[in-house]
Amino acid sequence: MKKLYITLSFVIASGILSAQNAKTKNADKLFDRFEYIDAAEAYLKLAENRKQ
Repeated sequence: MKKLYITLSFVIASGILSAQNAKTKNADKLFDRFEYIDAAEAYLKLAENRKQ
């Protein structure tokens, strides 16, 4: 039973992490292309949306 809980914890954690990565995908692309100002604006927009 303990192994089941550990496995389910990893599955849930990976789902949360992948959802977060999908939301930041655009900002990450901008950052990788050295468009730091646009990337910062995209990250700020994501942070503001999370507060609401």
